Amino acid sequence: MLIMFGNYNPMFKNIDTIYLSPEKNEYEIKNASLPIFLAMKQVNSINYPSKPLYQINFSRDYFRSKLLKDGVAEKHLEPRIEEELVSYRNRNYNFRLVRDISISKEEIKIENIEGAKQIKFFRQAIGIDINSY
Repeated sequence: MLIMFGNYNPMFKNIDTIYLSPEKNEYEIKNASLPIFLAMKQVNSINYPSKPLYQINFSRDYFRSKLLKDGVAEKHLEPRIEEELVSYRNRNYNFRLVRDISISKEEIKIENIEGAKQIKFFRQAIGIDINSY
């Protein structure tokens, strides 16, 4: 069974760029902003639909912990988390996606994250989650 992952285009409800395929198990996404929706399909045909399965996005929990550690009061957390997220969403990043097909066809990992403008960023702040779209 073929399993391909790629960028989900909501306008076409399909993958517009294939990132991972049975022949390709790593891909570098360059100069992208978040969130990124990854869709999966089993047949490489424009007529075969895809569904957004994963989302690469910032972790609200990471920013919550960071701000609490920095001494931000609980009542001020939500607006501060939003400020942080807006700040980071306005930047572009490079991501290297990988999968070990001998272990799992569906498990994708982010091997590397770089700020496109040389921004040092903590790996814990970005993750791949199951999409609830």
